[in-house]
Amino acid sequence: MIITVRLDDHQIFRNITERTFKVEVFPVNGSPTFTLPGNLVEVKENSGVSIVKNFATQIDDGDPEINQKLQFITTVDRTDGGV
Repeated sequence: MIITVRLDDHQIFRNITERTFKVEVFPVNGSPTFTLPGNLVEVKENSGVSIVKNFATQIDDGDPEINQKLQFITTVDRTDGGV
């Protein structure tokens, strides 16, 4: 992005001064992203804690400078088998 600042003191001589500078904005700590598998994950009723391997792939914490700890928290929205 190029920014130009112009100063005008409204005098007759040498009344306008102008400066131009470049600003680069780098993304910082964007939203995390991930990919879910295309098929449904089946978990048996009353099975307790379940570990689903490769549940999410291509996980990116959103920050290019540091590694952040991510945690998936899941909830059950429906139990009637509907989609």
